[in-house]
Amino acid sequence: MQSLPPIAVVLAGGASRRMGRDKAAVEIDGVASLDRVLTAAREAVDTVVVVGGERADAIPDLDPGGGPVQAIAAAWRAHPGRPLIVLGCDMPFVTGALVRRLVGCAEAPREATLVRAGGRAQPLCACYAPTAAAAFERALATGQRGLMRVVGDLDTGWLDEDGLSARERLGARDFDTPEELSELLADADDRTTPRRPEDT
Repeated sequence: MQSLPPIAVVLAGGASRRMGRDKAAVEIDGVASLDRVLTAAREAVDTVVVVGGERADAIPDLDPGGGPVQAIAAAWRAHPGRPLIVLGCDMPFVTGALVRRLVGCAEAPREATLVRAGGRAQPLCACYAPTAAAAFERALATGQRGLMRVVGDLDTGWLDEDGLSARERLGARDFDTPEELSELLADADDRTTPRRPEDT
């Protein structure tokens, strides 16, 4: 039986408490962070859905404010049997190239493949195989909200930063606070400013 193609799932229902405002709506160069992520995802995946948040076409959270575990489970209930390319709405510099790398992981014999950059595992920049859906349902049934605890029970592979371009490493970073956003924007400026010959 041929496997179903992956879909991209962008999570937009977080409370953004540490940020103090909706992270999905934070504008960078006049474009909301959520819309930037959606654009990158659509470069690589035919079907892109949003879970949570204010969009009329979004898949509703199973437990609004309950974290990413329930949101990922909601995506699987709406699209059973599909590999999920899961992205956070707060990754404004994610690239289509990085999403395509994750799409390639859908054929790997792993239940999950996470990007690992800057010394951090990114469970919201990841590919989850359909076989992982049962673990998310068990977590829901037992009230387990911690995504990394669910991932810890999966057969997990990694996309490490050594194999990523500078733009892809930047794209795998998210922000939870105004300070993290400022740092991310500064690093993005550093990497996109053309260098003079004397700087190389």
